[in-house]
Amino acid sequence: MMLVVALLIVLAWAICASVMAGLGSLVLEKLCGDWNISDAFWMGLCAGVGVLQLYHFWRPIDNLIVALLCAVGILGVVLNRNSFISLIRRVSNVGLGTVCAYVAPVLLIAARCAGPVTHYDTGFYGAMAVRWFVTYPLVPGLTNLLGQLGLNSNVFLFEAALEQGPSRDLAFHLLVGLFLCALVIRIVQSYARVLGGQENVVDCFVLPLAVPATVWVLNAEIVGTNTDLPTSVISLVALIALFDVVQENSKSAEKTEQFGSRFIVATSLFTLIVTFKITALALAVLGWGLAVFRVALLDMPRERRRALILASVGLSCALAIPWLLRGVVLSGYPFFPSSAFAFPVDWRVPREIADSLAHFNRSWARLPHASFAETDGAHWMRPWFRAAIKNRVDFQIPAVFSLAGLVIALGHGTFKNLSRFWLLVPSLGGVVFWFLLAPAFRFGEAAIWATAACLGSVALQLLLSATSQIQTRIVLLGIGAMGIWCSYPRTLYRVYFRPLLEVHGFSHVPEVRTVPYPLSSGLTVNVPITTNQCWNADLPCSPYFLDELQLRRDASPRWGFRVERPIMLLDTDKFTPLHRRYVRAKPSDGVCSNCHLTQPILDFTSIGGGSIFK
Repeated sequence: MMLVVALLIVLAWAICASVMAGLGSLVLEKLCGDWNISDAFWMGLCAGVGVLQLYHFWRPIDNLIVALLCAVGILGVVLNRNSFISLIRRVSNVGLGTVCAYVAPVLLIAARCAGPVTHYDTGFYGAMAVRWFVTYPLVPGLTNLLGQLGLNSNVFLFEAALEQGPSRDLAFHLLVGLFLCALVIRIVQSYARVLGGQENVVDCFVLPLAVPATVWVLNAEIVGTNTDLPTSVISLVALIALFDVVQENSKSAEKTEQFGSRFIVATSLFTLIVTFKITALALAVLGWGLAVFRVALLDMPRERRRALILASVGLSCALAIPWLLRGVVLSGYPFFPSSAFAFPVDWRVPREIADSLAHFNRSWARLPHASFAETDGAHWMRPWFRAAIKNRVDFQIPAVFSLAGLVIALGHGTFKNLSRFWLLVPSLGGVVFWFLLAPAFRFGEAAIWATAACLGSVALQLLLSATSQIQTRIVLLGIGAMGIWCSYPRTLYRVYFRPLLEVHGFSHVPEVRTVPYPLSSGLTVNVPITTNQCWNADLPCSPYFLDELQLRRDASPRWGFRVERPIMLLDTDKFTPLHRRYVRAKPSDGVCSNCHLTQPILDFTSIGGGSIFK
């Protein structure tokens, strides 16, 4: 049964990828005329998210918009069928071993995606965000119901689109695995070229990325509304495209045609990752700027250069501007939980709440469960480093690649050729931004591994050029072995694969018992009883909300929520006063008095350090 579920997931991926490639081909054919299937796939993702953002201002994400996107995607495939057939024929000229190398990881990812939904943040706020998106148009002040609903990730928007039709209630099994498959296929392509003796400098950049990709395939949380992993995956895809762009030194206008789609895709994906996770802001801004700067330096016809730059600006604005407006509608702030650039709207989240949540997120990323006093200033750095140095995939192995490449580059004078090292501008900038703002490794994996791959590509290129075919295979096996070692193989089967043998069909999100809690304003909120996760409970549901919460108008959540009066200043240590202001249950004994339940309701103050804001 697990195999059947996995094959159905692969079928759903194939349909989704075809639609996205069709959408992307229409955009790229119009803008640059030279593209490949991978570029079309990622461009289709950007185009689809852009359309969904605009549509959601007026209507919930429903079958209508999904059918429209599918129709346009199929139209793109039909109109560009000759290009698709040519590209497929070119790719199909590979041996059986190469085909197995592509198919095997896809089936493995599909098998893992068949597992149960256990991702914590999916139950806490991800599933609820998707539920709101498919039920209502964009709801003003939704963040007042639960702070995390204002994090404004377009991952939830795309999940909502996948929730339509036959995949309703099953989209949690599809999204992350789809993106991961696309990255793995690109890595396998570089492996195949290296084994065939046709590698280039971009392939040497891609090879080290097999380490984090292996870890993600084997033991990442790929079922659920995980926002961190899609952001990391798409960031690496954008950086691969950018690395390709910065290698272009040709003065021939004809050859520059080869990277037009790579440039458009890179800049669009850098914008997209910000709309997925705001912690990628520095990496995205620096990467976008570097791509435009490199194109501006190339010797090409002025009209073509201007067309490419204007296209990248237009596509980025089409993604970024609606996303900023969505943030304002959800919380009153474009960059929530940052309270900068607040808009004077009646649904705006109290500034104290926004600042406190931002402070907590930063504190949690530095040292989980620690007090604010322990994470302010430089106090957190020593315990952070003690824990970080034990991390194989995000500290030890990237450090090995980086140091090896740095030493070899200094020893061989490779720094004289600066083209490959341009990528260090966004990657190192992203690392610094990540470390200062929110140094949890799941937020900085893309920047860390881009730095390691950029420097490590120096060592790999020199090593592969001086080795025989057998030695090359040993090197590639060694990189794969690093990925398996970083996955902690002793517990892999017991923790991540043995439960898959018990799969008897698509697992749905867990059912949660809730109790209706009436507020003085007349609003009734469904409160989960034995957990702080709402999962797919009836709307509106929240484990933590202010007693001043009320509907903006009428009796429908469609028009949003607001807080009736300003909130007093909050203490900055462990949210103690905020704990008391949030509603869980009025009775002091923790038992619901207005319902017939005997289980005690969790008290917010019983959760140490406000860890529900994880």
